[in-house]
Amino acid sequence: MSPEQNGKLTRLATRGALRYVREPMFASLLDLESLGEGRFIAPPSPDKGERMFGGQFLAQCMAAAHATVADDRRVNSLHGYFLRPGDVDLPVDLQVEVVRDGRSFSSRQVLANQRGKELFRLLVSYQVPDDSPEYTAAPMPDVPSPDEVSYTYDDFTLELSGADVWHGSDRPVDIRYINPPTEPRGVPVTETQLMWMRIPESLPDSAVVHQAGLAYLSDTT
Repeated sequence: MSPEQNGKLTRLATRGALRYVREPMFASLLDLESLGEGRFIAPPSPDKGERMFGGQFLAQCMAAAHATVADDRRVNSLHGYFLRPGDVDLPVDLQVEVVRDGRSFSSRQVLANQRGKELFRLLVSYQVPDDSPEYTAAPMPDVPSPDEVSYTYDDFTLELSGADVWHGSDRPVDIRYINPPTEPRGVPVTETQLMWMRIPESLPDSAVVHQAGLAYLSDTT
């Protein structure tokens, strides 16, 4: 197959379908500039639309919070509050407040601002890893492999919007629907939706980055 470069997307013709593979960019969204005293500046959004993707708020605020926490701690819970839409063309000012530091737990509050207005607030708890109860995992369903699925999130979203360009097409996500919704727009989908999902780039061997990646993806579907 021959790649055709298209901005931040590489277009690949494979099995009669078109797939788009994004250039690495997620890790760069977590490249924060520290201004001291718990304040950070986060890069703007890669989106083409006007409003910032909520998953980016989650990921960048998590990165800022972790920069103020001991390395032996991992996120064990978080709550995000979306207050106002963000401007994709502007960087984000992040202010981290130390709520508490204990022997095993740490708590942080992060405020995300643009132009002096609060857009998003994150409350996040960290814990030193410890033995936890064992849980029985749900059985893996019998589904096609990711390489056998060509219907992507971009296809689905463009069909819903009727637009030539989806504003989220520059997001660093790769989602492939196994059973894409078949109902007309506006009709609730009642069946369970199955999909493969990933960030399509090699991420650093860092729990911080991987946890932020999961938070980013959580706001995608």
